[in-house]
Amino acid sequence: MRSYRGVLDSVERRIFRIDRWRIPKPDGLSVRSITYALAGLLVVLICGRLPVAAPLLGILPASVRLVAVPVLIGWGLSAWTPDGRAPHHALISVLRHLRAPKHLAGLRPCPPVGADLLGVAEIQIAPSGDEPGYRPGRVRGPVRVLLRYPAVIGAEGGPRHPSGAAERFGAASRLTVEGRGRRVKPLPRGHEIRVPAGKEIRFR
Repeated sequence: MRSYRGVLDSVERRIFRIDRWRIPKPDGLSVRSITYALAGLLVVLICGRLPVAAPLLGILPASVRLVAVPVLIGWGLSAWTPDGRAPHHALISVLRHLRAPKHLAGLRPCPPVGADLLGVAEIQIAPSGDEPGYRPGRVRGPVRVLLRYPAVIGAEGGPRHPSGAAERFGAASRLTVEGRGRRVKPLPRGHEIRVPAGKEIRFR
């Protein structure tokens, strides 16, 4: 044993004398039973203020309610030693077991078998946008589009003889962007296209 306290704490403490008055019981009174009786009295007082238990306890006389019931609780708990354990330790273990999850998966709480789980009615999956290539779609202006991969840009509805690419793209009613496949390298510098209001850019 590491210390005498480990041995003495396991010995049940009993009271044989209170001042000069000797308790008329050969084996004395257990300190644990007195503690349980006081705890039972506290429970009775608390239950006496509850709306449901108060009328039931009110039927009993005060001597039975405040003396006999706590004494019976103290005596019953002190005599009850499940598997050699103290009753309060056993009750705490029971409460912990009732609160603990009964179904585990990978040592983690999980719903029981056959439980109705909240289903997902609809799942929407969208691309992240960082893959090589462009997804088909339409984008309406005003917007600025930054192209990171090589593509062929076409203009629809613009002048027939534009002076330059900027004039052609600016006057077109619709721009088209068509990627050059997925196995391409990103551009050293992104190419920005400005789409004014009322116009759109289409990706193919």
